[in-house]
Amino acid sequence: MVLIFARTHETVIPTAPAARIPMRTLPALTLALALVSPLAAMGQSPIQARLPVYGQVVSFPLTLAAAPVFQVETPEGFFLMEWVPEGDSAEEWTQMQTLTGHQGVGQGLDADGAARVGESIAVHFLNGYRGACQAEVAALPLPLTLDQGSRASFAAYLGCPRVTGTEHSEEMVILVMVGAEDSYTLQWAERGPARAAFDAEAFDRWRPRIESLSQARLCLPAPGEGEPYPSCD
Repeated sequence: MVLIFARTHETVIPTAPAARIPMRTLPALTLALALVSPLAAMGQSPIQARLPVYGQVVSFPLTLAAAPVFQVETPEGFFLMEWVPEGDSAEEWTQMQTLTGHQGVGQGLDADGAARVGESIAVHFLNGYRGACQAEVAALPLPLTLDQGSRASFAAYLGCPRVTGTEHSEEMVILVMVGAEDSYTLQWAERGPARAAFDAEAFDRWRPRIESLSQARLCLPAPGEGEPYPSCD
């Protein structure tokens, strides 16, 4: 089983190349104003995105931009889409939201097997951070209080005080979801100045982002249904 992850985050190790492709029209991407936002206090107003990825629709709060800065879909069954703030790029960014999909990763598995796959994806990200971080990585599992519509869900915070060979830190919250047949991740990462160690006192600023990611959910649209996927309400 091959798992491929986001190629832009320096602290994540991809297992296959993801070459750039021309930006194409987003496949039935539905955006609507979010009614309740845990990010309002941070001055960030998310929109609710609904994006069909392989067998399911992924619904999640999208905060940084309406249009992605990069996307790729490989013949091997890997989907990646990235968003950054206006003025940033896929290479030089201050924050990044990422959606990935892995086709068939959860196919034919029972509940225990789906849980093992979700856990292995989360551990893969942790190992990627550890392999690219010059200092000790902070890793905090996060509780999920909402139903993601998945067979297994895992959430975590990862923090690297200094990425090897750079002068910046990188932190992120990640949500892993194993759906009916496929698996998905949502990530929200931030770069900042390098520091000596994880700043526990600054962790509270990540809570609104964690709450935002926890609102994500998977759904199976009705046969023949198109955007805005009313059966996913």
